[in-house]
Amino acid sequence: MAVNVPRGPSPAEDEGLRQVQAVLERYQADHPSAVVDLYRHGPYSIKVRVIDPSFAGVRRGARHQRVWSYLATLPDEQSSEVHTLLPLTPEERVESFGDYEFDHPAPLTVGVRLLAFGGQPNGEPTPANASQAP
Repeated sequence: MAVNVPRGPSPAEDEGLRQVQAVLERYQADHPSAVVDLYRHGPYSIKVRVIDPSFAGVRRGARHQRVWSYLATLPDEQSSEVHTLLPLTPEERVESFGDYEFDHPAPLTVGVRLLAFGGQPNGEPTPANASQAP
């Protein structure tokens, strides 16, 4: 089964997303019962969800370590873009707010406002409007 990209740019259009997808395809090859989804949620954020029956009985920290052992092979630029990692069992999806938010992402209004007013994501003015800074 392939790693799913349910929304946003395709990996063919987004090199960072493509690299994360390639690493997660290795995870999925090693864990064939897992279902892996990812998508870009804004210019600097990639969300990843791994639904794997083998997570049953495994503490959350250990689940994260299992998936991050694959993501850690990425260059820092790509691994730092993974802002959400949801390692769930199929049964946990029913009660997981994170899973719901993964399927129904909140709009990026803060980022849109920053860009509309010439700001950078860190809140600093862009060089073009630096003279207008308070």
